[in-house]
Amino acid sequence: MLAWVVLCALAAVGCTGGDRPELDEEPEAGTDGPVDGGALRLGLSGVATLDPAAADPANQSELMLVDLLYDGLTEFDPATGEVRPAVASGWSPNDELTVWTFTIDDQRTFADGRQIVADDVKRSLQRAAESGSDSLAGSRLDIVEGHAAFVEGGDELSGIKVVDDFTVEVTLSAPFAALPELLSAPAYGVSGDGDDSGVASESGPFGFDHASSTELVDEEGRPAFEEAVLSRAAWSQAHLDEVELHLFPDVVGSYKAFVDGDVDVSLVPGEEVEAAGERYGTGGFVPFHLILYFGFNLNDPVFESGEFRRALLQSVDRQAVVEEVFGASADVLEGLVAQGVAGADGDPCGEPCAYDVDAAKATLAQLFPEGDIPTVALDYFEDEQEQALAEALAAQLEAAGIPTELRPKPFDEYSSFAVSGKQQLFRFGWVGVYSSPDPYLAPPFSTGSIDNVTGFGSTAVDEALKSARSAVDVGERAAAYGEAERLIMEQTPVIPIAQFRTHAVIADDVRDLLVGVDGTFDPEVVWIQP
Repeated sequence: MLAWVVLCALAAVGCTGGDRPELDEEPEAGTDGPVDGGALRLGLSGVATLDPAAADPANQSELMLVDLLYDGLTEFDPATGEVRPAVASGWSPNDELTVWTFTIDDQRTFADGRQIVADDVKRSLQRAAESGSDSLAGSRLDIVEGHAAFVEGGDELSGIKVVDDFTVEVTLSAPFAALPELLSAPAYGVSGDGDDSGVASESGPFGFDHASSTELVDEEGRPAFEEAVLSRAAWSQAHLDEVELHLFPDVVGSYKAFVDGDVDVSLVPGEEVEAAGERYGTGGFVPFHLILYFGFNLNDPVFESGEFRRALLQSVDRQAVVEEVFGASADVLEGLVAQGVAGADGDPCGEPCAYDVDAAKATLAQLFPEGDIPTVALDYFEDEQEQALAEALAAQLEAAGIPTELRPKPFDEYSSFAVSGKQQLFRFGWVGVYSSPDPYLAPPFSTGSIDNVTGFGSTAVDEALKSARSAVDVGERAAAYGEAERLIMEQTPVIPIAQFRTHAVIADDVRDLLVGVDGTFDPEVVWIQP
């Protein structure tokens, strides 16, 4: 079982702040189109790795950085909501959507100048897969044929075949139409061989100068620098010449540098969000792909009744809870799929899931005419904010007549407790990793899935997910995922609570920097207004 069920926290060699490098050209006054040249000064906080396979999908800063450095076979375009070529120039599946052939762009090179070939792709995907269920990146590749045998110690991932230098064939254990979306996640960036810097050669649009850079990471793989310059790759069509990296221990330092004019982009501390929005605008305030539920242990007899579970859901004013506990850092989660994800349904549950304490009380009176409503234990890990959340939920359940018990656990014990079978109404977070409804629905709610922490099972849901994964047409696929989500919510296996937000501020002269649902942006379209 993934440690990610307890995921909560949000994050994010030679250059200095201050004046920008000059642009390559002097545009006429009033220029409103892209201008080539200059540097983007990027303030990042809490970065613990430069390895795409190890990047924390709940840390916007890490995702931003590895996405700059490494491209996967495909990439997600936040402007269009569609997947597009990256290291692969194109791809095609067989009729059953079980064998996918990717053609490597023969113009793509690593930062050290070496041409990217199919062996690099296979090696990179195997690195991501080898962690198995210990990471989201590893577990999401479980649909690749031979995944289990490889994770258990096999020599290679048999479902990834090098056909020739520029062709990779991926064989799956079942139809999966969203494979190009899956491979667009930053975790699946293609990396080259390492060198004295400790960093595998970069495949992305910007990279380090390996000829002059040494010891970019320490023995634990953490960045060994506070400032560094990334130069545009030879093949890249980016407008920028460089990206300056400015790393800070925390978001407070990064944001201060932005306020002082030393960086152009930074995340915003929670307590500064409202003021920052008023002062700098909210263009970088967008939904993030990290969501939070309280799940029912459906194997516990207390929650056998779907009507009882629905009454608990209706007893909670989720809007009030989110505002009280999280303030501006989160929005109410209306369903199971994070908003901002391509194909997300705005409100799959609708009126039946709305706050209605009178309806909840009426249901409880019918179910327990003698007033013997069972006590509901709220399970969560020890943390000041988690305690506040549990207390807010308990207060609302108690107001509806549902007795509660608060059962906090030490953080390092909670992950195993949440899948012990002893949990009741328990807190867990989830990250989709890539922009599709599939990772929010199939792993947590498919019958028998290793990530199914509630014990939910439904033949109708399984069939709807199977239809979605087999649908070539994007519209048909979205409709099938929407149906699966509605069917799940009809049975109320969870109480959706919150979807967190990315709060980034962007300097006035930075143009076309669009923050995506995973916190990354497309650096090749960004330009600096003179």
